[in-house]
Amino acid sequence: MKRYYSHYTFIYPNTLLEKTVFELNEDGFIERYFPFDKEIANTEFHSGILIFIPEALGENQDILINKLATENEQLALLLSNGTDYLVRSFRV
Repeated sequence: MKRYYSHYTFIYPNTLLEKTVFELNEDGFIERYFPFDKEIANTEFHSGILIFIPEALGENQDILINKLATENEQLALLLSNGTDYLVRSFRV
């Protein structure tokens, strides 16, 4: 299992959450998520935006992120402010 936390997390195609912890199982599926309320051991922290994109769409990430930003005003605002982002793939 891998656990991630970020100030903002965007999940394809159109979900933006703040201060949320995500757990991916060994097969790469998002198993659960919950609000951050305290530090948890073995959690990767990423400053800025963590973007989850399905594995099948991961080849042209920059093009996809630009497209998603045109469709999601909040994501566009965060990216236009120069907020750092990290892309992770997941299985659906």
